[in-house]
Amino acid sequence: LLDWYTVSIAILAVVILAAHGATYLTLKTEGAVHDRCEKCAKYLWIAATPLLLIVLIESRIVRPDLPGRSLSNPFLWLGLALIVVSIITLLSGLITRHTFSYTPIQDDAGKAGGIICANTDDTQRVIGERQLKLLRNLATVTADLRASQEVYEETGQALSSNAKDLPFSLLYVTERDGQTLSLVGTSGITRGDRAAPNKMTLATPSIWPVGDVMRTHEPMMVESLPFAAGDLPTGAWTVSPCKAALLPINVSGRGGVLIVGLNPYRLFDEGYRGFLSLVAGQVSAAIAVAEAYEDTRRRAEALAELDRAKTTFFSNISHEFRTPLTLTLGPLLDTIAQRHGPLQPRVAEELTVVHRNGQRLLKLVNTLLEFSRIEAGRVQASFAPTDLVAFTTDLASAFRSAIEQAGLTLDIEALPLPEPAYVDRDMWEKIVLNLISNAFKFTLEGGITVRVDMVGTWMRLIVEDSGCGIPEEELPRLFERFHRVQSSKGRTHEGTGIGLALVAELVKIHHGQISVESELEKGSRFIVSIPAGKGHLPPEQIITAAQSDFSQTEFNPFVQEAIRWLPGHDRARELADGPFELLPERDAILASEMILPTKGDGTKERSCVLVADDNADMRDYLRRLLAEHYDVLVAADGRDALDKARGELPTLILSDVMMPNMDGFELLRTVRADSALAAVPVILLSARAGEDSTLEGIRAGANDYLIKPFGARELLARVEAQIQRKRFEKELNAAEQRLQAALAAVRMVAWEWDPITDKMNASPTSAEVFGLRPGERLSTGEFGFALVHPDDRDRHRALVVAALERGENFGMRSD
Repeated sequence: LLDWYTVSIAILAVVILAAHGATYLTLKTEGAVHDRCEKCAKYLWIAATPLLLIVLIESRIVRPDLPGRSLSNPFLWLGLALIVVSIITLLSGLITRHTFSYTPIQDDAGKAGGIICANTDDTQRVIGERQLKLLRNLATVTADLRASQEVYEETGQALSSNAKDLPFSLLYVTERDGQTLSLVGTSGITRGDRAAPNKMTLATPSIWPVGDVMRTHEPMMVESLPFAAGDLPTGAWTVSPCKAALLPINVSGRGGVLIVGLNPYRLFDEGYRGFLSLVAGQVSAAIAVAEAYEDTRRRAEALAELDRAKTTFFSNISHEFRTPLTLTLGPLLDTIAQRHGPLQPRVAEELTVVHRNGQRLLKLVNTLLEFSRIEAGRVQASFAPTDLVAFTTDLASAFRSAIEQAGLTLDIEALPLPEPAYVDRDMWEKIVLNLISNAFKFTLEGGITVRVDMVGTWMRLIVEDSGCGIPEEELPRLFERFHRVQSSKGRTHEGTGIGLALVAELVKIHHGQISVESELEKGSRFIVSIPAGKGHLPPEQIITAAQSDFSQTEFNPFVQEAIRWLPGHDRARELADGPFELLPERDAILASEMILPTKGDGTKERSCVLVADDNADMRDYLRRLLAEHYDVLVAADGRDALDKARGELPTLILSDVMMPNMDGFELLRTVRADSALAAVPVILLSARAGEDSTLEGIRAGANDYLIKPFGARELLARVEAQIQRKRFEKELNAAEQRLQAALAAVRMVAWEWDPITDKMNASPTSAEVFGLRPGERLSTGEFGFALVHPDDRDRHRALVVAALERGENFGMRSD
């Protein structure tokens, strides 16, 4: 900054600046430019010819107080001023960044007559920091994104933060057809504008040459943009970009193009090109990660949907399996039981074989359905405190007869445990029966040992045999579902490979573990370990022993299958003892007649049962089964059943769960909401096995829930139990009404009092007899004693206390 009144200093300063490679010169003026400035102008132009020269008015670049401070201070620094440089010999319009330092210059009189302003070009440093900030921001905001749309949006937001180098940007991604590009993200420009079409196709010419970029996968520069001055945004500048770069976005399986406007005040050099390549690379990487995650999520969802479909299939197929089994085993039992006349021994034998294999099929269906319920997470265990030794001993003893018939020994070694085990009894039963059945299958001589003990904090079940053993290479896959160990030394080659897999899954539900030790020709040792106590179990799944609704698995399918493996087993000898010994006791039809209530004239009273089932064979079977004891109405679905129930009030409704038009649960809800039908007992029939299905039915309001296949005796017993219960309730209500009428007639009061809670329920006549005011009621014992005359109150209280202590009746009189 020079005082141009001192020409010699000015010329000297120009020479010094030129010698040091300065890029500009600042003139000091006191207000307007004086004539004396013109005297040295020719020297300035001559000296600055090789320079990039701009003459600035003082107030445009430095503060008003700067000249005075600069002249008095030995050194002053001014950082990063933005200079628009007019290039005389090259071009115009570039932007640079400079750092200034001011040093005073003495004039001829020895005073501070001027300032040397040295500067440093910081343009590349500033641009580099700006670009690095954008790249860092872009990497940060897209790092954890797992959805493509989020990547598109966040990319646009990040690119908009550097509107100097990227005045605008357009991100296009190809659609699934590979020919159409959709606009998915923008910065600095509005979607749908002439320069930002929402879609472009590769087959037809577009306003942007995206097709060339997609074909070559190389960046492309558009030198002259085909847009009017107002069609493009200006970004951080006052003029629109005149050039744009198209960068390929490489994503596995498809691609895209990133279009960016270029800084109008910056050369498109290697640094600029490299920066854009890094931006495109980061965008490509972020999209690739998001799409990979989305593909993984879609595959997971597809697998989940497949799993749901499989679960639905098993749920539906259970209905298709269990209904035919009911229609097969039910009438078959009736025939074997000779309810329709005596059978020849040969016919009875063949029918028994049919029944036995039907039970075997049912066992297989139940196991498959158990797997589907475990996989679907629909198994809700109920852990109850259990004497594990006694329970396991009872289960193992069911095999003793079959094991001893095979010439083997069964040893049960179980000492009392220090505390009960918390197990789901249904599941534990399946664990024990499957392990013993498996041991018996592969043990031809020696014996089987069942042991229950406790080691540390673990309770263990050990099933050990002296069988053929398991090859070492088969041990890792032993508990895989459907995997079978091929052995020529078993009792049979039959098997599905799901018994041990089911055991492993049930042990996991108990938070336990199962292991196996085996040696060929010496035997195998299965060890089931479960944690002691209940601290590891979810509190909502822990129940008391009294709450346990344990439905014991029928031993016969396991034991009968074991007996069938014995060589030379004489079926005819068993049949000579009677066919019933071969059948499950709960399914045998007893010859005794069902006891029905009688009317006043001595005739038996027949109730009306409404049967709803969409299977015609099942309807006919239930009708024939029930018609011997009840009047039967049949309906093809829930809607038909509801119409018939409203037309003729039934004593009980027996409904299938899965029906068209209106299923069993909807029928149940409708019946309970109808005041005329709400009191009618409802029994649901379902092919969905498991305690959770039964609880679902009971919670829905059903009086009972029966799983297919069921025996005739079981069905008749449950139907009659509900009818008898309804009849008792009806008789009780009638007796209550007669009592209330009698009390009202003789002006007497009856009440119930709980001395522990002091709660009292009194008959409606209490208000009139005791003269209670409106709103008062005989609700507590103290209130009752308050009604007694004060002279008799203590005597009455003493009589009550004495009667409670002795547990005797008492009477008292008060006038």
